[in-house]
Order: sequence, then structure tokens, then C-alpha cells
Amino acid sequence: MSEKVYAVIPAGGVGSRMRSDIPKQFMDINDSPMISYVLRAFEESRVDGIIIAVSDEYIEFLEKIIKEHDISKFTCFVQNGSERVYSVKNGLDKTSDEDIVLIHDAARPMVTPELINSCIDSVKKYEACIAAVPVKDTIKEVSEGVITGTPERSRLFAAQTPQCFRVKVLRDAYGKWEEEGKIFIPTDDASLVERYSDVPVRIIEGDEKNIKVTTPGDIKVAESILKEDDCINM
Repeated sequence: MSEKVYAVIPAGGVGSRMRSDIPKQFMDINDSPMISYVLRAFEESRVDGIIIAVSDEYIEFLEKIIKEHDISKFTCFVQNGSERVYSVKNGLDKTSDEDIVLIHDAARPMVTPELINSCIDSVKKYEACIAAVPVKDTIKEVSEGVITGTPERSRLFAAQTPQCFRVKVLRDAYGKWEEEGKIFIPTDDASLVERYSDVPVRIIEGDEKNIKVTTPGDIKVAESILKEDDCINM
């Protein structure tokens, strides 16, 4: 069986900080749903298939987006979980050990095909990698409102998505996490591999524009960025 490259897009978040009646990933940016920009970027990249984790109530909404934007690489829907980690696991179950998986936040609409393809090249070489950018601010460690440390800024990176793995690497990490009793809930996919695998997770150059849309103010930023020529033309 030949290797395939799949994108898994968890799209089940509720986006409570957005103060909206619908999940943020389905809100409009420049007259198109946020997730449509994500789907178009992956459609125009070298991935072979797109798997979307979402609740049943939004499947019809997404089917319309997929049709309107000609997303030919759409593979299937899977059920979203109570936490991101479970949504990703459901998507991973639709792949084979010899495949590659790129996991991307549905609320990062500024991802480009170029970044996605760079991730594909890197994961084929290194087995595990994530897009990330150096932090610009000085970071403080705090306990009960008191600063307890200042990490060296040159060693700090802000994790983005896609986060990319040989499927077997990530699947084995999930297995060990479950065997250990799921004693912690990871906030990203790399943390599972960091903790339960000997495979090092590499950093590849991300994109400063590839922000996660979280608050109402981020919508305005995304609208401006997506109007620029180097982003996806919807």
C-alpha cells in the first residue's frame, strides 16, 4: 500500500472567547466561512485527503462549503471529541500506519499551500515536526501572581499548526497515553510525541501571519491578512 498524506482538521471547538452564536471556525471572514480558507489551502497543497472532525449538527453546513469551494480532496467526516485530542484520534483512525498526517486548527485560516508543502517535505525527512515561530516578547513564569523565572527568549518558540507526523509515530504515542491512563490532556499533538516517543519533534519555520483566530479582534486582523496577495484567493 502506498504512502498517503492526510490533513486532519479538528473543527468541533465552540470558541467561547469569540462571544458568538456559532463556533468561530464557521464565522465569516471577508464573506467566506473561516474554515473555507483552511480547506482551500489544503486543496491547493500536495495532501491527498482531508479529514474533518466535527459534530453532527454542522455536517450539512460543511457539506455546502465543500461543494461551493470545490474541495475535491475531502475524504470523510469523523465525530469530534470532548477535547481536541479525541477529535484528532478519531481522524487518525481513518489512516494507515505508513501514511503521513498533518493536523491543523480550523481557526488558522491564514495557512498557505506553501507552508503545508514545506511541512510535508520536512515530515518525510524527520518523521515528526511542527510549524513554529520565535517568540518576540519576554516570557515570565508566574506562580500566584509572582514572577518565578524568566526563560531565555532565544530558546522559546510559539507552536503553530500544521503539526505533522508519520502516522505510526503518533498512533504509538496515543497508545502509550491510553495505557498510562490518560493522566493529562495534551493541548497539542506534539506534546504526546514528546512525552511518549523517542522520535524527536523538529521545528520548521512557521509564518507570522498564521495566527489562531481566538477573539473578536483577531477577526479584523484575519480580514486584513486574507486580503493580501500572498494569501489564498477565494
